[in-house]
Amino acid sequence: MKKTLPLILALLLALALFAGCGAPGGDEPPADVNSPDVSDAAPAAEKNMTTEEAEQAVETAMQDLVAEVFGDRITDYRIEDVTIFSDEELGSELAQELQLGPDAYAFSVAYALQPAEGIDPIELTASNGEIDEATGWVVEKSNIGVLRLNEAGDPPYVITDFGTGF
Repeated sequence: MKKTLPLILALLLALALFAGCGAPGGDEPPADVNSPDVSDAAPAAEKNMTTEEAEQAVETAMQDLVAEVFGDRITDYRIEDVTIFSDEELGSELAQELQLGPDAYAFSVAYALQPAEGIDPIELTASNGEIDEATGWVVEKSNIGVLRLNEAGDPPYVITDFGTGF
């Protein structure tokens, strides 16, 4: 329950952002029943990795992101859960806006951070997370982002749009 609630809230936020998008109802003439159905939406991109491979790539890319964002303010971190969203789950408009092709994956991640000595754990809770009084870790942190193929090549994948709510 603790892991699914942030995921559900993140998905609802993403869906709410696009609830008002699209053509207003009633302003368009009825479609000609004899004309073929033509959709502007591109078909879902065929992905180059399985869900499990994408989850592993997110975990690997998180190492670089955590080091960049938190630096010496933490001594350790752990990934608690990774969920990869299919283009269908996101909806075609959002998938197109995020430019999700065969090498890009929208995801949510739950993680925990261990503050370095002298760092107040409150600093690491920013927008979410709780302090586990028994261990001192900041737990139940969650975010969403996009895993993309790194054009430079090393590391192979990088995380973009992290924490933007798409």
